Amino acid sequence: SNFYNMLDSTGASGFLPTVTFTSTDASFTALQRITQLNNIGITGYYEADFADNITDISFGAFQNDFDVVVVTINKVANIRSYAFAGCSAMRSITLDTAVDASGRYLLTSIDTGAFQGCTSLRNLHIPDTVKQIPSYLCDGCTSLEVAVMGYGWNRNSDSYVTDSTIGRSAFANCS
Repeated sequence: SNFYNMLDSTGASGFLPTVTFTSTDASFTALQRITQLNNIGITGYYEADFADNITDISFGAFQNDFDVVVVTINKVANIRSYAFAGCSAMRSITLDTAVDASGRYLLTSIDTGAFQGCTSLRNLHIPDTVKQIPSYLCDGCTSLEVAVMGYGWNRNSDSYVTDSTIGRSAFANCS
């Protein structure tokens, strides 16, 4: 299809419009997404970016948004349940763009089914500050080729990491 011809192998594009979403507080909701897209007249595929004050992407904020292709998480610390579920055109999401003063990534939690059913998602790099992979995180991500989890995992019996888990069906139905 012509849609995939617009993208390079990483899912990035040279000419999709980039929308920088804003919020008056730290949270970003589905209503804010819909309102802002309508206000600027975006009716097709786009790339999503977030203002630096947004630290929380709310429950279902992008759920079933069939037009978001690339997402860059800036200073977000929490991605709530089903935030991006059903985003079937989303090819790429960058979760590790911002660090605190000590160099640790700001993203610390991802909730149930955050990327469930993102059938075009190819790569997911979860920063080491996320220690719990929730249930159904990528369930049904049929194009997922690479899922990298950071060093927050208790891989070498590190005493400081004791609560790392991978939830039920986190990567189920990923062909």
